[in-house]
Amino acid sequence: MLSPETCAEPGKWHTSKAEYLRGFMDACGDPAVKEVVGLFGSQMGKTDAILNLVGYHIELDPCPILLMQPDLNLAETWSKDRLAPMLRDTPSLRGRVRDVRDSDNTILHKGFPGGHITMVGANSTAGLAMRPIRLLIGDEIDEYKPSAGKQGNPLKIAGTRTATFWNAKKVWITSPRNKGSSLSEPIWEKSDKRRFFVPCHECGTEQYLRWPQFQWDKDPTTGEHLTETARYVCEHCGAWWDDLQRWAAISVGHWVATEPFNGVAGFHLPAYAAPWESRSMAVIAGEFAATRHVPRNFQVFVNTILCDWYEEKYQALQTEHVQSRCEPYPEQHGTTLVPKGVGVVVASVDVQDDRLEVQIQGYGERWEQWKLQYHVLDGDPSSLALWDDVWKLLCRPLAGADGLPHYIRAIAIDTGGHHTLRAYEFCRSRLRVTMADGLTSYVFPVKGKGGQGGRFWPKAPTFNNKGKVPLYIVMVDHCKEVLYAQLEKIGNPGAGYIHFPVNVETGLSSTRQFDKRYFDQLTSEKVTDKTSPNGASMRVWELKSDGRRNEALDTSVYAEAALHGLISMGVDVDQKTQLRAELAAKPPGGGEGSLGPQSQPQAAPERRVSKSKFMQRD
Repeated sequence: MLSPETCAEPGKWHTSKAEYLRGFMDACGDPAVKEVVGLFGSQMGKTDAILNLVGYHIELDPCPILLMQPDLNLAETWSKDRLAPMLRDTPSLRGRVRDVRDSDNTILHKGFPGGHITMVGANSTAGLAMRPIRLLIGDEIDEYKPSAGKQGNPLKIAGTRTATFWNAKKVWITSPRNKGSSLSEPIWEKSDKRRFFVPCHECGTEQYLRWPQFQWDKDPTTGEHLTETARYVCEHCGAWWDDLQRWAAISVGHWVATEPFNGVAGFHLPAYAAPWESRSMAVIAGEFAATRHVPRNFQVFVNTILCDWYEEKYQALQTEHVQSRCEPYPEQHGTTLVPKGVGVVVASVDVQDDRLEVQIQGYGERWEQWKLQYHVLDGDPSSLALWDDVWKLLCRPLAGADGLPHYIRAIAIDTGGHHTLRAYEFCRSRLRVTMADGLTSYVFPVKGKGGQGGRFWPKAPTFNNKGKVPLYIVMVDHCKEVLYAQLEKIGNPGAGYIHFPVNVETGLSSTRQFDKRYFDQLTSEKVTDKTSPNGASMRVWELKSDGRRNEALDTSVYAEAALHGLISMGVDVDQKTQLRAELAAKPPGGGEGSLGPQSQPQAAPERRVSKSKFMQRD
């Protein structure tokens, strides 16, 4: 019975309404099948299939069951929000699990006649190895960390618990994640790869729905995607399907194995092939068009709609490939201007033993990015004089091609290395300052951290540091993946595109041109898949060769961190870009916001702020 708090249509379960799940659940009960892997898009009834499987074994085939969730909190949530309502509302299961709380009935362990079910987090080595089991179920396995503690692959650890049962079965279900590091990919590759075949209304030939067969028109003049024209094209006869014909075909589909069976049954079904997928092809095509140039969003589309593993097309970017994208920026009186389209300017400072390196870049609508200036300030970072010089640089207004000045609104300061206390001291008095135009700018002390998982920009800073400043720990590997994906995949100006200037003249002796040395540093790293000492698969960023410098890459990552910090303060980049364009469009008159030839405003005096004041938004 489907419970009212868990679904839109409570009542008795009918497999006929989700016919594609029948084959998956039948395989779970087939003695010839030892392992089952189900790859399904979002909102495809994955949890309902697991509940049916658990309910079947509680009532008809009792045995020890282990259910794995990505972590312990999700295991508790699943037990309380999904399992408990099913046990309460399904007549044949009601009363099989004792109502009284005791050692045989807790949130994470429930006994029933002839067996029990234990729910664990995949990150807990103790939970995975504590007792023999016959039925092992892993939910959303591509969300698991690659290693359970220091013990290695959690699927293999839990799988050893089934060794004593001749009729043991392992069931994995998930939406795919990253190609190469996914836990589901190797299981799928050794399976019989069953696809959901549907007939064409015109020629009757059966086929499984492939994304390349979804097609739509483009405006011949602008190249705009006309997603309202989306249709499915039969790969055999070329007939066009509309949404009604697509849904009708899906309603009579069935599973077909595309590889020989060797004990592992695999099922793959994207969201657009689900019978209850109510989104039209036009809507799905619109989601593709809106996300294809923003890697962080496009990955979600690939994983949840296409039900495919997301793969970065790069392993190592080539310097020449990126440098060839340089373009002339507008100039005036020999000074390079900030191009139109930039709504917000941010900066980052990388601290080296004998210098400070500064990168300044601008952002516009939909994360379009312009590299603006790169500076190297030689000197001793323990000296106050060098930090005074960098602050003067960061306070200078940048002339815009729209006639208005740009001030840097967010600055990320790298606090790692050998001059941490001096960096803390610099940031402490400048966490939030008012520039000469009367608007607020922020300085964020940051520290980079490698490795997979976690948020690029943290939910909150930590004050657990010697400087007692709000320190932001940023996950740099994630940002590098996004940055390299943008450089590799996005080749035309627009959403997510990164612009580079041919040359930059600012009149400052510290300026470094965007030359080959810069691009060598920007492309100095590569990502590789390695195996940890515990046997876990992991993605590692490393220099292409020893001795290469990577300051241009580091400052690019920290500049992105500065933007995320600005957004956390409540700034909407798209809105700022639109407002700036409206202001620039007003008739000239030297009014507020204009930057005339004689106007060179300086930064307002610094002012100290308390922790609570810093966390407030404008």
